[in-house]
Amino acid sequence: MTRFTKTKLIILAVIAVVLAAAGYFYSIILMKIAEFVFCRKYQKLPRGWISKKSFLYALCFIVILLLFNFPHNAWAAWNIQTVDATNNVGYSTSLALDSSGIPHISYYNSTNDDLKYAEWTGTAWNIQAVDTTGNAGYYTSLALDSSGNPHISYYEYSNGDLKYAKWIGTGWNIQTVDATGNTGYYTSLALDSSGNPHISYHDQTNEDLKYAFFLLPSATPLIVLQQSPMLLANAEP
Repeated sequence: MTRFTKTKLIILAVIAVVLAAAGYFYSIILMKIAEFVFCRKYQKLPRGWISKKSFLYALCFIVILLLFNFPHNAWAAWNIQTVDATNNVGYSTSLALDSSGIPHISYYNSTNDDLKYAEWTGTAWNIQAVDTTGNAGYYTSLALDSSGNPHISYYEYSNGDLKYAKWIGTGWNIQTVDATGNTGYYTSLALDSSGNPHISYHDQTNEDLKYAFFLLPSATPLIVLQQSPMLLANAEP
């Protein structure tokens, strides 16, 4: 159920007053237009045929029309923040919003060759280095589970592997998903209804599209499927 705060109620009241005023001004201007048309047709208009008060109403009505009909994006603006200004950062970004609309971002730190993660706390950005082993963090893809915990797929350049990291409450659980050849480019991650990860990516060595999904307990590696639509059709995550 929607909760109406004092601020929201005030805004609604202002909108209601504005709309009521707009309707009143609209009726005034219509009457004056009708008066003008019929007076011009049947008799000469007297000087000062419209009062200053009516003119003010009409002017206000025109201003309100302009406000309501002006393109909405003309009043909109981007609120831009610097999330992380440490070193050369911000490559291969991926963004997800949790159920409260809070942004979470995964990205690559080019200076230290690390995978990084940032979360808005409401007052500041909480920034963590996720994987600092080798040159890791290219082609990140971020997804949040039902508890709001981040899961990230990415490419490790040092070994040419597809990797996966998830937050487990106290730290990051990092796994190598596919270490066959040079693989893990352009990752895309999604979680199913049980929170299990599914990853699509490019195998540079064989020039293939590949797909990996989590079937078994965490002690068992992720299952990797390659190319064949028939194989994918017969496998049930």
